[in-house]
Amino acid sequence: MRPSDIQAWVKRLLTVHRLAPSTSRVVHGVLASMFKSAVRDRTVLALEAAMPARWRTMVPRGASR
Repeated sequence: MRPSDIQAWVKRLLTVHRLAPSTSRVVHGVLASMFKSAVRDRTVLALEAAMPARWRTMVPRGASR
């Protein structure tokens, strides 16, 4: 999974599924936590999961649907 995959997914949450930006942030936060746990458990490469800080900017606060 690449950062661009996550970015496209977040965009679909906002546009296709019409989730509120705050809800999209919560869902994204759950995914980021899952990746963090997977890195801790060594089930995914740390390099791939090192991006969540960057991904957090994909759903800007105050974004409109």
